[in-house]
Amino acid sequence: MANETFIIANVTAMYPKIDKTYRYDEKAGEKGGWVECKPTDAGAQYKVNFIMEQSVAEDLYTRMEKIYAGSRRSNWPEELKAPTDIFKETDEGTWEGSANIKGQYSNRVVPVPDQFDSNANLLPEGFQLTSGSTVNIMVEFVPYAMTKENYGVSLRLRQVQVVKLAERQAYNPFKKVEGGFVAGNETTPSFGALPEIEDGMEEVKEPEKVVKMKSKEQATAPATEEDLSGLVNKWGTKKK
Repeated sequence: MANETFIIANVTAMYPKIDKTYRYDEKAGEKGGWVECKPTDAGAQYKVNFIMEQSVAEDLYTRMEKIYAGSRRSNWPEELKAPTDIFKETDEGTWEGSANIKGQYSNRVVPVPDQFDSNANLLPEGFQLTSGSTVNIMVEFVPYAMTKENYGVSLRLRQVQVVKLAERQAYNPFKKVEGGFVAGNETTPSFGALPEIEDGMEEVKEPEKVVKMKSKEQATAPATEEDLSGLVNKWGTKKK
């Protein structure tokens, strides 16, 4: 019997990896990271995290609970894990879930999940979904129980519809620092404003420079050590 499918509607895509297969590499960077790989590599998968409102999370969990109960075998744990063990609560009170599909099953390569625009037009191969985009995600419910601790209902990624595409943003590892520099708050230093000239005040003229001509012999004579000692070089110090 085929597994049931479901569309998780109007959620926010986070860290999508759908254009090609990726795997997690502990050696990538200081804390590890996801790297591109072949569909046949160990751990290869297509994956997308998503942020959903409380009501969407409740509905999704109820469906997963029903699927698990209807597919449960005698040696499986009696009940599905709690919602807080399946989804992660965010600081904003929403919930984060994830859907993925392996790069291959039983030595058969899985095709790249199809992506569609808001008019249901198929997007070109290699299209890269961005974090923050509003999407509809079609998943396949796959109940399983590997061990007493490793069991549940997988959300197997099938297709994605892009409702609103977010602008691509650079990865920012920094947090807000209170009281620090903020762009746009700069002030232009005056470096001492020039005084206004009032009526009756005489303008002080810059003294004229007197250029003393050297004789032909003096002009062609090489500079002495004494002459060079008073010069200030480009670094603001006198040459020794």
